[in-house]
Amino acid sequence: MTSSRSLLCHMNIVLADGSTADSTKASGKPARLNVGDGSLSPAFEAQLIDLKEGDKHQFTLEAVDAFGESNPDAIHYMDRSRFPA
Repeated sequence: MTSSRSLLCHMNIVLADGSTADSTKASGKPARLNVGDGSLSPAFEAQLIDLKEGDKHQFTLEAVDAFGESNPDAIHYMDRSRFPA
């Protein structure tokens, strides 16, 4: 049986060019990550598994290791007119 736990943390997702793709600090709302329940990739979990309260940790993952394989069925095309100027 695999044990699971939740982490409440702030995180920044930074792209290779140094730009920020997403940040929980910007919204002021930390993320809840469930470790051990299969909702995160094994590579992502491996980076989190030993963290303790107050730890700061920086790591790099390949896109496939962070988000999984690309799914062409998840791509949706929308006309530009559906977006505000």
